[in-house]
Amino acid sequence: MEVEKFFRAVVHLLLRLGLPAIRLNIRFVLCTISIFLLLTACEATKNEETLKPEKELENPVVVEDKYEIPEFLIDKHEQIVQVYGWLDSSTILYSSKLDESDQLQVMSWNFQTQKKSVFYQPTDDIVDVSISPDRSYVLVHLALLANKAAIEVLNHDGTMAFSASVPSIELAYEWNIHDQGVLFLSSFFEDWSYRTYIVNTKEQKIETIEFPQPFVKWGSKEDLLYLDWNEDEPNLEAPLIKQKLHSNQRESMMLDVIYFTRTAHTLMTIQDQSENYDKATYSFFNDKNKLITSFSVPHIKNFSNWLIPYFEMREESSQFISFVPEKATNVDQYDGEFSLQVFNWNTGKEEEILTKAENEPISCSPNGLWCLYGNQFEKIINLKTKTVKHLFEIS
Repeated sequence: MEVEKFFRAVVHLLLRLGLPAIRLNIRFVLCTISIFLLLTACEATKNEETLKPEKELENPVVVEDKYEIPEFLIDKHEQIVQVYGWLDSSTILYSSKLDESDQLQVMSWNFQTQKKSVFYQPTDDIVDVSISPDRSYVLVHLALLANKAAIEVLNHDGTMAFSASVPSIELAYEWNIHDQGVLFLSSFFEDWSYRTYIVNTKEQKIETIEFPQPFVKWGSKEDLLYLDWNEDEPNLEAPLIKQKLHSNQRESMMLDVIYFTRTAHTLMTIQDQSENYDKATYSFFNDKNKLITSFSVPHIKNFSNWLIPYFEMREESSQFISFVPEKATNVDQYDGEFSLQVFNWNTGKEEEILTKAENEPISCSPNGLWCLYGNQFEKIINLKTKTVKHLFEIS
C-alpha cells in the first residue's frame, strides 16, 4: 500500500513541476522513497520499556494465557533484521543474522511455545517478504542483479512451491484473495515503463499480460479493480474501474475515489466529502456493490496527494482497524497525534484502542487478538487489553 501511495505522490509532485512522466528517472524516485522510509524509521518513537536480558532457549517458556503479551526470548547470537508478519495467530516470521556470520535467514517464532526454527535460507539478498492472505504461501523477493529480480513462492512450511525471475529494478505484487497461490505481478524499469504478469503457483507458470495499470486489487477470481489514473494530468481522485483479467472489457464502478482496498467480500473506498474537503469518507460495500455503511474522519494532505493512515481490514469479524488523525491539515504542519480505532462495518460500532499514538504500519493476527506495530513491526498491540509492548530489538 505505502509503496504505491508514495510512488504516486512523488510522481505527481514532479509532474506539477512540469516534468513529463515518461522522462522521470525511476532511480531518482526509488532513491527518494528509500530516504523517506529511512527518515520515517529514524523518527519512530522508542518504547520506554527495557527488553529483558538475553536468554538462552534451551528451556522455552510456554505462554499459557492467550491474552498475555508475549516475551521474545533473545538469543545472544541473534541480530533481528526485519519482521514480516503473521504465519498464523501465534507464529511470527522475521529475518535475522548470527554474530559470526553475515548470512541472513528467515525465522519463524511461535510465542505460545517459544519455539524458533529456520523457515527459509536465501541464496541472494532479500528485498521483501509477503505472506498470502490465507497464510498458505510466502513470497520472497530477491535481488539478483541491478536490473533483474527473482521471486520464490514458499509453502506454509517453508518448502519451495514456485520460482521465477523477471527483468526489473522494482516489483509490485497483489495476491489473489479468491484463488490462493495466484498473484498479479508488476515489474518496473528505469524509463518508468512496466510489464505485468500473472503468477500461478499451482500451475507452475508465469504469464505476461497487457494491463492498463500496474497497481490492482482482485475483485473476483477473474476481475481486477484499479484506479484509472491519468499520469499526464495528475489529480487527487480517479474513477474506480473493474476489468476482466484477459479482456479489454471494463466497467466504471465509481467516480472520484482517492483510495480503495478489497477483502474477499467487502470493498472499502475513500473519497472526499463534497461539502467538506477537510473530511474523508470511508465507505464499505458488499459483493453486489451495495453500500453497507460509511464514516468520516479528518483529512491530512501529503505532497500532492492525501495521506492515508495505516489500517487493517479483518473480513472474519467485519473490523476496520485504522489510525485516525485529530484534525485536518497539511502533513508538514500536523502537530497532533493519532488514535487507533476499530470500526465494525456491519454493526457500526466503534472502539478506541490507543490514544496519542504514532501513525505506523500495523499487521493483525488471524484471530484478531494481536497487531504487530511500528515501522519495522518491532512492537505488538494487545487489542483486548489495549496495551503496547516493545517486542523486537531491530539491529
